Amino acid sequence: MSAWQEFLSSRTPTSTADDAEQAALALPTAEAGDSIMVDLSHYGLLSLEGEDAQTFLQGQVTNDVKLLNGSSHYSGYCSPKGRLLALFLAFAHDGKLWLQFDGGLTAAIAKRLRMYVLRSKVVITEHSAETLVRLGVAGQQAEAALRAQFTSIPETEYAVVSQDGLALIRLPGSLPRYEIIIRRQKPLHYGTSSPLRSNLLLRPIGIIARFMPGFRKLSAPLRKPGCHKW
Repeated sequence: MSAWQEFLSSRTPTSTADDAEQAALALPTAEAGDSIMVDLSHYGLLSLEGEDAQTFLQGQVTNDVKLLNGSSHYSGYCSPKGRLLALFLAFAHDGKLWLQFDGGLTAAIAKRLRMYVLRSKVVITEHSAETLVRLGVAGQQAEAALRAQFTSIPETEYAVVSQDGLALIRLPGSLPRYEIIIRRQKPLHYGTSSPLRSNLLLRPIGIIARFMPGFRKLSAPLRKPGCHKW
């Protein structure tokens, strides 16, 4: 047995533990029937605004940004050679186009996009958890919990509802999953019975100049090509 296997074995509950101990060690998951709320501030978030924002982004990414009217979709940002630099969730909200991806890529992608702005009337802004709060809500009770807080919620996958400066996105999946994006100074109330769990809801995707032949097999396939056609 390797040192790594010994390390894992020493931290794995033994079969002699009773059911109560096993339950206490288990993390809650939406798949297990729990309704969970998680922090998504580890994702990077860029906004593009200005007269030429849509035209500029259309020439940079793999999906048609003109479709971002009350909806969201996954898209890719590629190098001139067609290698995938970043995979992100794109959506329109509050008069801006938004790109959400692995937080470790934020600075690099923002810098690269700004290189191509030239004379285009576009402002690219990086957003942190200091200004925008991002929360994930998932589980069978997620819809009921959100309806108690908001006047309307997105009914279909990838739909986006904007209200009073807040964005609510319905994410794909076998269970109801939502993301809330709200400015930090705006209060968001929830009851003490709401389960707040530090549990993984979404898997960050970090990609740097990688060839992705299976990109079309994602659960959110390209609806209509943008600049790069696969």
